[in-house]
Amino acid sequence: MKFSKYNFVNQIDGNTVLYNSISGGVLVLDSKYSKVYDALVDNGKFDEIDDEFKKNLEKGLMIISDNIDEVEMLKSQNTLQRYSDRCLGFTIAPTMECNFRCPYCYEKGRNYNTMTEEVIEETIKYINENSKNKDSLGITWYGGEPLLAVDIIEAITNGIENKENLSYRASLVTNGYLLKKEIALKLKQLHVKGIQITIDGPPHIHNQRRCLPNGEDTFFVILNNIKEAYDILPITIRVNVDKSNINEVDSILTYIDDFGLNGKVGLYLAPVDDINGTCNSSTCFNGIEFSKEQMDFYLRNHEKGYSFVNIPRCVPGICGAVSINNVIIDPLGHIYKCWDEIGDVNAKAGDIREKITLNTNYSKWINYQFLTEEKCIECKAMPVCLGGCPYKYIKTGERRCHPTKYNAKELVELVYNSRKSQK
Repeated sequence: MKFSKYNFVNQIDGNTVLYNSISGGVLVLDSKYSKVYDALVDNGKFDEIDDEFKKNLEKGLMIISDNIDEVEMLKSQNTLQRYSDRCLGFTIAPTMECNFRCPYCYEKGRNYNTMTEEVIEETIKYINENSKNKDSLGITWYGGEPLLAVDIIEAITNGIENKENLSYRASLVTNGYLLKKEIALKLKQLHVKGIQITIDGPPHIHNQRRCLPNGEDTFFVILNNIKEAYDILPITIRVNVDKSNINEVDSILTYIDDFGLNGKVGLYLAPVDDINGTCNSSTCFNGIEFSKEQMDFYLRNHEKGYSFVNIPRCVPGICGAVSINNVIIDPLGHIYKCWDEIGDVNAKAGDIREKITLNTNYSKWINYQFLTEEKCIECKAMPVCLGGCPYKYIKTGERRCHPTKYNAKELVELVYNSRKSQK
């Protein structure tokens, strides 16, 4: 046996707390077992520790067999997941039309098309032909604003054959403005299992950043919609942050309280990305800056009784963009691999009416390699990052480090204290 190279070790309240970034497992060792662990680090005598302790270390992948090379193991898991022919995933934009005019939107300047009847039928045909002999099928409804095209979502969903045997499920990314109760009930009937909605700050900030063309309020409309829909469908709130709104993000929680949504919805912070020149270093956070702001947000609000923290773990497939059985379909029937490229015809990888060919726009994603730098391999947070966003790397040659690289110990300590307070 040997220790994993991807263990983080904390000392908290006289206890040793281990976190493994492959499994996402956290193991708290009291003073007795902390001494046993320290001795084990020194002497490597794994056969001399008791069976229960050894079993827990193995379960969390904190210790592994001598014949396991973790890097090669992750590469194998990545290959198996990315090139598996058992699962099929689509991101579908039934329309690129949007009722908002967000200033940082990376889709600016792209055509605002909506699926025609011909494209709807071809999309259904494409899904059915490609889902034969698959075990599962997942669709993420995207846009534009997909709730402007609920009728198209319904038509495509109803056209999918053998949904039950396919273990079919869907999710939806929306600005939330049109998510009335009746729409939420309709989406539930259409197998939607979760919704992501973006809120960018208190009303005076959100209404500038997530705005209607006429400038009218969207903040309170969205929160009222979430209040009507949270018990129908699981909802996660995404808060896009940059240097212009980070100082007022906490006040969102006051409104979540006022609307009775505390504990009823998920919430997480996401950095605004510099895609197609939507921001620059004066407004966007770099990786270290964002990790600090994220951790500070968690800590401040943990003290107020909020907890939005999850312990990160490895996702071997990285993302659908680099997987052979995941594609994105736009309203014209064009196929893309990454949703940051949707609507950019120069980046399309194919068309639903044609067989996909191994053109450059397709091959660059399928041939993507996630472990090419020694600094990544040796980083303890590598399993939760796997080299960062493929789009970022393919476009710029830069790796985007995961916040866990910078704040893993603080995150584990926060979870430890949270569990401790619940006892």
